[in-house]
Amino acid sequence: MMRRRIDVVLDPEYLDALDARSLEELGDMRHEVDDLENELSFYRRVLHGRLDVLRFEQRRRNGEDSRSIIEALPELLASGTGGGNGNALDRLHADFAPELPEVERRFARVMDDDVLTRLPELGDDELSLALEELGALEEQISGQRSALHGIHDALVTEIAGRHVASDPA
Repeated sequence: MMRRRIDVVLDPEYLDALDARSLEELGDMRHEVDDLENELSFYRRVLHGRLDVLRFEQRRRNGEDSRSIIEALPELLASGTGGGNGNALDRLHADFAPELPEVERRFARVMDDDVLTRLPELGDDELSLALEELGALEEQISGQRSALHGIHDALVTEIAGRHVASDPA
C-alpha cells in the first residue's frame, strides 16, 4: 500500500541522514515540504471562510447580531473573522483546490456545500456539530502545517550550512 505524502514527510525518518544527501535531494525534499504546506494552507483558508460563515450564523441565532447572512456577507468576504491569511472570498471557493486527497475526503465529509446552502434550515445542534467538526479539522491541518514548518527549517538549515562550509571566503 502506498503511503500518503503527508505521512511520508511527517515520519521522523524523513529527516534521517540529511548530511548524507546531496544538495539536489535536499532541494527536492524542501520543495515537497513547501508544496504540502501550500496545499494545507489552502484548505485551512477554505475552512476559515466556512467557519466564519457558520460562526456568524451562530452569533445571529444567539441574538448577538441582527443582520441577515446576506447583509453580513460583504463584511465576511472582505475581512473574515477567523484570523486566517487571505480574504474570505478565496476561502469560500474551493474550485481550484490543490490535490490533497486525504484532506479533500475529510473536508467533503465534514462540510459539504449543502450545509452552507441549508444554513437557515439547520438546527442549532447540527450547526454546533458542523462547527466542532470543522474546528477539529482546522486544528489537525494547523498541527500538520506547524510540523512541516519545523521540517522545512531543518532542511533550510542543512542547505545553508553546506553553502557556508563551501564558501571559500
